[in-house]
Amino acid sequence: TREALDRIRRQEEKAIVLLNRRGWSNFLSCRTCARVWECPHCDVTLVLHRALDELSCHHCGHRERAPRVCPDCGSASVARHGAGTEQLERELEELVAPLPVFRLDSDVAAAAGVATVLRRFDEAPAGVLVGTQMVAKGHDFPDVTLGVVLDADATLRFPDFRAEERTFALVAQLAGRSGRGERGGRVIVQALDPTAEALRFAARHDADGFLEAELRRRELLSYPPHGHLIRVVCSSTD
Repeated sequence: TREALDRIRRQEEKAIVLLNRRGWSNFLSCRTCARVWECPHCDVTLVLHRALDELSCHHCGHRERAPRVCPDCGSASVARHGAGTEQLERELEELVAPLPVFRLDSDVAAAAGVATVLRRFDEAPAGVLVGTQMVAKGHDFPDVTLGVVLDADATLRFPDFRAEERTFALVAQLAGRSGRGERGGRVIVQALDPTAEALRFAARHDADGFLEAELRRRELLSYPPHGHLIRVVCSSTD
């Protein structure tokens, strides 16, 4: 991936890099007492947004100041785990300099607007667009010669019977953004398990093959459309 992006820099071309996690780090923990920062309202960890110097819940929107020390044991050994688009943007800026890097995720979209970021990327003679699934949705940039999906099988680990379908769609959509012009293009899919069926079918743009295999899997497990699921949601202000 680094070699391919370095080639983009040297040849002054364009690339789109997808990482379906926003923020700087996925969660924080204390190396001394193992405390993990979680949302006080939801059963999820808080994501570090370094530019705002705060932790944020991507479920309910709760925000709090990023810690300097652990409030439980007083240790200053606070570890950051994982990476999101904010951190990836910083790394790409160093890797492809002096080419510009444009980030597009819901944080940036709320501040600058999707159309503004896409227009700047389109008008630039060369550069890298990095973001969440927003960068894969039907954009037509004929001069993009490289598409990269990082941690592509992360969505396969979601507890959702549609995880295979959503992973296939995301990778196939991003792959379709590269090579639309005369210079052609290539797509790199980075994953912990590159043999996963959803990724192999997406790499071949084999929608029919994926559909046939996915329908067989769902039939074995009685998932829709071979069965019905009922979702019950209980909600309260207290």
